[in-house]
Amino acid sequence: VHIEVHNRFRKSQSYEILDPAAKAEFQKHISMHEAALQQKMMEQAMMGQAPEALALPAGGASEAPPQAGLTEPQL
Repeated sequence: VHIEVHNRFRKSQSYEILDPAAKAEFQKHISMHEAALQQKMMEQAMMGQAPEALALPAGGASEAPPQAGLTEPQL
């Protein structure tokens, strides 16, 4: 869900007006989350565990908690 919220922000006008350095840092942050998620999934696979569900809540991403004080349009 955390990565999905970041990706929704990247589709916003607020993201578009950021300077290139801020966008690069944001991308680096998301890449770190993706790498950690991939590592966790690999560890679970090696231990013979079923991966945790990665689906959004039944109501969709709009039910996710507010992130860093961003409003819904910013997300």
